[in-house]
Amino acid sequence: MESAAVMKRAMCSAALFLGLCSSAALAGPTDSLPTNPDAIPGWQGSVSFYDAAAGRVLSGTVDYAVFLASDFNYPGYVPTDPVVYAYQIFVDGATVGSDISHLSVSLEGFLGQQDIASGISAIPSTILGALGGAIPSNYSLDPINDPLPGDHLYDSANWNFTPVIGSNYYSGILLFSSPFLPTWGGWGVDDSGLSDGYNRTNHLGSLNLQKVPTPGSDMIPEPATVTLVCLAGLFALPTMVRRFRRK
Repeated sequence: MESAAVMKRAMCSAALFLGLCSSAALAGPTDSLPTNPDAIPGWQGSVSFYDAAAGRVLSGTVDYAVFLASDFNYPGYVPTDPVVYAYQIFVDGATVGSDISHLSVSLEGFLGQQDIASGISAIPSTILGALGGAIPSNYSLDPINDPLPGDHLYDSANWNFTPVIGSNYYSGILLFSSPFLPTWGGWGVDDSGLSDGYNRTNHLGSLNLQKVPTPGSDMIPEPATVTLVCLAGLFALPTMVRRFRRK
C-alpha cells in the first residue's frame, strides 16, 4: 500500500511537470512578474501589505512568479535548481515616514527537508526602462534551529536592505532556486516598528491572509519518472477506450 501511494504521488508530480513544460510560452524577459508569460500558469500575482501607527504608514505590494529554470531568461541570474522563485517589492506613494528594510519568505516543505532552496540572490530590474531597483545589502537562507553541520536545512529566505526602500520606489528582482514544486506559504515585510505579511495582524487590527508561492514537498520528477508516466498513459489508453465504448 505504501509503495502504491508513493508511486501515485510520483505520477502526479510527473504529470504536473509535463503540464508545466507544455504550457511555457516563448517570449522575451519582462519585468512584470504577475504578467510574465514565461512563468508557470497559476503561480504568479501580487500580495499587498499595509500598516500604520503614530502618523507613519507602510503600504505597497510584493509581486511574485515561479518559473521552470529552462524558461527563466532574466539576465544576471543562473538557476541552481529546476524551479526559480522570484519576488519584487513595490513601496507605493501612500507610504509616509516609513520604508522597507526586510523581506522574508517561508520555506514550507516538510521539516527536515534538505536542500529545499539554493542560489539566493537579487538582480536589477528594468521596470522603468533602465537598470534600477534597490538591491539588498545582504541575503541568506536561514537554517532551522540547531541543524547539524552540512545538513542544509532552511526555514526561510531573507533579503535585507540598507539603504531601505522608500516611498514610490521598488526593489530589484529577488530570487532563489529549488528542486521542489510550489505550494502557498508565508511571507513578511518589515520596517522599524511597522510590518505586515501572512498571518500577521497590523496596528489597525487587520489580519493578512494572503500567501505567496514557496517550495513545497513535491520534488520535480527525474526524467526517467516522466518517461514512465508517459508510457503508463500509452498502455492505459486502449483500456480507457474500451470502457468508453461499453458505455
